[in-house]
Amino acid sequence: MVILMAYDTTRKTPFISLDSAPIFRSYFQFKGSLSSPLICKLKINEKYLWPYSHYFVLDTGTTIVKLFKDSMANSVIIGHKSTEQYNAFNKNLHHLAMSLDSNFSLRDKGIISADSLNKLEKVFYDKKSELLLQQVQSDPGSIVSAFLVRNNLNYEIDIPTLKKIYCLLTDKNNYFARSILNYLNLLIAKSKTGIGSDAPHFKISDYKNREITNETFKGKYVLIDFWASWCEPCRKENPFLVNAYERFAGKGLQMLSVSVDEDRLSWERAINKDNLSWIQACDLKTLDSNKIAQDFGVTHIPSNFLIDKRGKIIGKDLMGKDIEEQLSRFFKDEE
Repeated sequence: MVILMAYDTTRKTPFISLDSAPIFRSYFQFKGSLSSPLICKLKINEKYLWPYSHYFVLDTGTTIVKLFKDSMANSVIIGHKSTEQYNAFNKNLHHLAMSLDSNFSLRDKGIISADSLNKLEKVFYDKKSELLLQQVQSDPGSIVSAFLVRNNLNYEIDIPTLKKIYCLLTDKNNYFARSILNYLNLLIAKSKTGIGSDAPHFKISDYKNREITNETFKGKYVLIDFWASWCEPCRKENPFLVNAYERFAGKGLQMLSVSVDEDRLSWERAINKDNLSWIQACDLKTLDSNKIAQDFGVTHIPSNFLIDKRGKIIGKDLMGKDIEEQLSRFFKDEE
């Protein structure tokens, strides 16, 4: 059985199953009509998500597929011009990535320095950004262009380049274009929340339905932590946060944990299990739509910000044992 899956733009699941077709004498066939092109994948095992083919664009006309059940990623998919565009872009990106990988090998062998590797990484990301820009310039109205940008976004892309890419897109109403705009806004917010910046104004309801704002912590140090119950690295960080709170709460440290959980029960269970005794807040929205996370430019979790009595950001992403070490330094300076 071959399963046809489409990209889930709700982001609640990786893919939505659209249809299935039996395999008869090594052949299978799908037939139907489309209102618009879809970003799809194929798999041949109904029970498991993996393995599946690489992405392809399902559009009007005939798409020819050659699947390798033991190596689905190497399957050959030929069809609409959109799929050819997608394949050509990924071929160029693959060559670029292989070149970067070889530089890591040279670093490991001591042939080039870590500093040289960092410079080569920057060159890689600049070239990758240029590839994305060229793709959009060549076909600004294609869903392939918007998808390739969205699927290859990284936090090394510079804001002016991403702005240019977004402005070139002629269809700004599709999911991928909207996601690019959201990403752009995140990068802009992130650029405004560096060390020494004023913390953004925020407002959210806590675990007990009390309104929490910047004013709640006026004149106090506060560590704002972004996490989720389903995030394993976040859960591993929680014991360090517990220790830090027990040690410094008496010295004036406040803490606010902002969850990006969508399920209230899972969030509440994690709070109790991890013994999080400070202020907990959650608006049951994902990282992409959580207002506070967006305003702080949070692109990943766990992530945190240490804010001083004046409302200035004085620390970011304090993890593990560094949390107590950094807090010790800040509170020592207060003495």
